Amino acid sequence: MSVPDRKFKIIPANENHLTGIVTCHETAFPGEFLTLLGPRFLRSFYKYYCNHPDAIFLIAKDNETGLIGGLVAGGAPYVRGHFMRKYIPLYLPVILYKSLVNSKIRKRLIEHTANAVSSLSKKIGIAKTLNHAPDNEYYDVLSSSLLSICTHSGYRGKGAAAALMEAFRNESEKRGYRSMRLSVHNDNTAAIKLYKKMGWEIVMESPKGIYFKKEIREN
Repeated sequence: MSVPDRKFKIIPANENHLTGIVTCHETAFPGEFLTLLGPRFLRSFYKYYCNHPDAIFLIAKDNETGLIGGLVAGGAPYVRGHFMRKYIPLYLPVILYKSLVNSKIRKRLIEHTANAVSSLSKKIGIAKTLNHAPDNEYYDVLSSSLLSICTHSGYRGKGAAAALMEAFRNESEKRGYRSMRLSVHNDNTAAIKLYKKMGWEIVMESPKGIYFKKEIREN
């Protein structure tokens, strides 16, 4: 159920917001991979972004109710990889068990494994990158990576997503980035529509996703 129009304040996320952040993610992405891994995994994931110095993590907080109406997370491209290397081994037994009983988790696990093998193969020079991902230069030190953006299901159409993306752009500029990058699955039509509306340009399409770029300062 939607709520009346309300004012949002865009602020940095911190650990005190984690319960609302997890709820926002779960309502925005029901049945998606990270949601299916459970609230404990989500809490660890977003806690990591709350505390990493090179992460950009902002929330849209309802001035009246205090509800987390939306979030955007990203920052330096390497941050996600650091989280995966640190936490995935801890959660691997749970992930493997859930992959046995849930086909969506199993499919995404296979995809992530293929990505990791492809990346490793390229680094050691024994294979070319497969078609499901761009070359490493797509993610560079001059570009911030927008990893996740969502709005609470009851707060859509209130301008939170656009405000969060603009705040992410402003924070990226403050940190010296020249451009922003993101990727999205081909079937996420709502997100693709939003990115195009906000002036992001498609730089690559693959069987697994669409890759966008936006300059921080338009010429």
